[in-house]
Order: sequence, then structure tokens, then C-alpha cells
Amino acid sequence: MKRASLLFLLVALLVSGCFLEGGLGHGKTAEVEVTAAEPGLEEVIADAEAVFLTAGVPVEDDFPCVLLKLKSGGITVVEATASGRFDPVMAVVDKEGAVLAVNDDWDGTVDSRIVLGEVPPGARILVWGLNGDRGSATVAVSAGTAKDLEDWTIGATLATGYMESVLLEDKGNDCMEELIEDLDNSEIYVSDWESAILVPFSVTTEGYHAITLDSEEFDPYMVVVSIDRGRADYLAMNDDGGTDWNSRLILDLEPGSYGVVVNSYSGSDDSPFSISVSPVELGDGEISWVEVPASGEGFISGEEMAMVFWPGINDEWHCSGIVASTPVSAFGFVVEESGLYELSAVSDIDCTLTLLGYESPEDALCIDYNDDYDGWNPSIIQNLEPGTYLALVAPYDDASQAAVTFLVESVEENLPDPVPLVPGASHEITLSPGSPIGLFTLNMVGGYNYSLSAESEDLDAMITVTFTDGSQLVDDDGGEGFNSYIEFVPTAGQLGEAILRVETYAGSPDGSITVSFQRLERLGEEQSFSLYD
Repeated sequence: MKRASLLFLLVALLVSGCFLEGGLGHGKTAEVEVTAAEPGLEEVIADAEAVFLTAGVPVEDDFPCVLLKLKSGGITVVEATASGRFDPVMAVVDKEGAVLAVNDDWDGTVDSRIVLGEVPPGARILVWGLNGDRGSATVAVSAGTAKDLEDWTIGATLATGYMESVLLEDKGNDCMEELIEDLDNSEIYVSDWESAILVPFSVTTEGYHAITLDSEEFDPYMVVVSIDRGRADYLAMNDDGGTDWNSRLILDLEPGSYGVVVNSYSGSDDSPFSISVSPVELGDGEISWVEVPASGEGFISGEEMAMVFWPGINDEWHCSGIVASTPVSAFGFVVEESGLYELSAVSDIDCTLTLLGYESPEDALCIDYNDDYDGWNPSIIQNLEPGTYLALVAPYDDASQAAVTFLVESVEENLPDPVPLVPGASHEITLSPGSPIGLFTLNMVGGYNYSLSAESEDLDAMITVTFTDGSQLVDDDGGEGFNSYIEFVPTAGQLGEAILRVETYAGSPDGSITVSFQRLERLGEEQSFSLYD
């Protein structure tokens, strides 16, 4: 059967005149038709599935293809265009079957384009249909320029570490869907992959690499895989790790073959994007230690990234607005006595402030975050227990370096006196930079369900309830919009007087908040016994 297929292929090539003329040369075209009678990819390329997966195009071995000989020469442009519903995929291989280049879509269309700097003797063109479909296409070969080669290299490969391309809406790529399904990873939460593309890249030196996926027209989502012997294995995914809604990861990679599966969060979008992969040098994790109260000087550096000080930053959701690759300046301090402390940072750039509990880097825990408190300068006012803390000052936007000043001081004397708040009552407070916190006392009686709310038209209200046993309830946006709302049933250890703290989640407070405390309903006997007996 294979011998008959190859004989058919030879006859077809002789009829087209490719062998007689030494192959398709500059200025020549050929009409090709991919039918069920054509040989499968595995009859032309050994281990076709593995070869083309590494090259960035998932296929199946039995996809029928048309084979054309390509005349050797200098810079050459090869294009495959089709009308109707046929979506051509094209590759150029050398006489040993090694892939020189492969392309599916070009310049926002389903047509394929390949530009080679040099065509070696014995090179061949392969054309097949996406998903193994049948159809016809026109293959055209022309002389190219250095600009053609540069545009194609950037538009179709990551050879330079940077690529610009387009996702096509409703692509219908079954092989891409199957690739993601085979990864079988619960961390991938986007379900539609029919329009995704696989962008391959290779690593030659072990170390950290930054992978960035940007678009101004859609919400990028990416999955990074390792590729080995025809198998793709999941490494990581990212949705909003870059600026705005863009994606960014920093991974420690060994030498080998990898791929970035580029997708839209919404699943199908027809929009341009850019992707880059580059080595990253990490800093030594230098921390500037300051006394309390005192200030310290630091410098935001592109090498000193958040992940250096906070290895678990990507492990779970946290309150901070920074990501693993965000450049930071780190300040450490030790609190000797419990109390209310204010942390602030000042810089010429718009910066953010993240507070971590920091007994060790592996145990780093995000406590609070602020962006704009006093103009562009951030500040955090927080009750702190004795212990070690780390403050990370980071740029809000794309700035990679800047000088910063960090200050930490006790503000216990500025705390307002707690105001008693009884069930059924509401109280309006006015917060300002000089009075950023409201405090209330609540009396918890067993056997009831309670609610607390903090509402404002101007501020993002946040509430914290501290019970007699030291446990806490915290809410930021549990109500409508940015308002806070929680319902709870106090346990036996939470009965008695509790302290309610009302503040803003971010920004300098300047406005009023209405606080309401309600007793909703009495619990049934069975539920009361289970809580208090």
C-alpha cells in the first residue's frame, strides 16, 4: 500500500513538472488538491506527530498531504492560499525530512506563508488541511528580501525571543483542543481552545526565563508546556500576571523544547498579540532592615523581583497587587510590642506597598496592600503583633527602577475611642488621612444570627471583627459594589464584647461610611445546642 502511494506521488509530481524543472522555483505556482488518496504525513516524515508538535503544529500521523519539490536558492517566499472553507497548513523540510519551517496562519488569515533565508538542495513543500481536512490550494514561490525574512521571523517564530501574531476567531482546531485535554490539569480553567495556537521555543542554558503575553484587544491567557518525544507536559498557566490583564510567568527551565499555548480568556477572539521569552537574572534578595520607628532608603531594581523575597507568591490568592515578576525594593522590620502601626513609601513614581508576615521566606504571608494613600504614595495602617515583617515597594506601572523612601512608626495614640454599636443601630463615621479608622464595640449574645455592613458612595469600605477569643472576620466587597457585608453566627468562644474596625481597602480616606449592626433571627434549639452546648 505504501509503495502504491509513493508511485502515485511520483506520477503526480511528474505531471506537475516539478521534477522536470528541479522543483518549484521563484515565480512559479502549483495547484494542489489534498484528497484521501494522498499519502499520510507519517509516510513522508518519520514520527510526524512528534516532529510537528515540537515545531508548534499538533497533527495526526494519518493527515493526508501533498508533497512538492522546492528548487534550491536564496531568500524564498512560499505561500499557500485557498478559497472556501479549506484551511491549509504548510511546512518545508530538507531531504532528510527535518523541518526547516512550518506555518498555519499568516497576517490574520488562514493562508500559510514561509520565508527561508536559503533553500537547500532536496527541500520539499508539504501542504495538508487543518484537522486533516481535504481541499485545494495554490502554492506560489517567489524571490524574497531581507525584510520579508525579518517580518516572517518575527511574525511566525520566537527565533529572536519576540513574536507578533494574531489569534483567529472560530479557528476550529481539533488538535489544539486535544492537546489541552491530554494535559488533564485542573489548574487550566479556560475551556475553549479551538482558536489557540502553540508557539514553540527552545532553551539552551538552564535558568529563569520570563514569558510575557500581551494584547491591547483581548484578555490573554497562556499555558506553558515542555515538549519531549511527541509528548506535551504541563508546566504552568497564567492569566493576569503581567500589566493590566496581560499574562506573565517566570519559570526555572532546563535546556530543552517548550511551547506556549496562546489563548484568549474568553476563548475565541480575532485579535493581535505579542509574546516574548527571555532569560532573567535574579537579584540576591537584599533586604534593607529598619528600626521601629525609623525610615530607610532603597531602590527598586529590575533584578530584585517579588518572587526572590516571596517564593510562594503564586501558590494561592493573596491581597497584594504585585506578581512574581514585579520589581521591588524590600524593607524588613521587627515589631516588639502589639499596636497600631503606619507604613508608608515615597517615590518619584507611582508605587504600591505590600506588607508580609515574614518569619521566613517560605512562610511569607500577605497581610495588607495599598496603592494610593497620599497622592501616588502608598500607606498601610495595621494592627501588628510582635514579629518580623517585610514591606515590598513596587512600581504601579511598567517602571523597572526608582529610588524609594520607606517609613514605619507607631500610631497608637491616634486611635479613636470605640463607639458602642447595638443591634438594630446604624452609625455614620467620617474618615480622613488624619483619622483613617473607625472603631466600635459589639456585644455578642448566643443563639442569634448577625449581620454587619459598611456602605459608602465615595470609599471602598473594609471591616474587621475581632472576637474575645482572638479570632477575626474580615470583609471587603461582600455587599453591593465596593461595600462590605457579612452574616455570621458567633461560636461559644466569640460571645461577649467584640471590636469592629472600619477602614478603606485602598487609597487615602476622605469621606463618610455608614456602619450597620443587625440581629437577624434567633437560632433553633438544635442549632444553638450544637454551637454552645
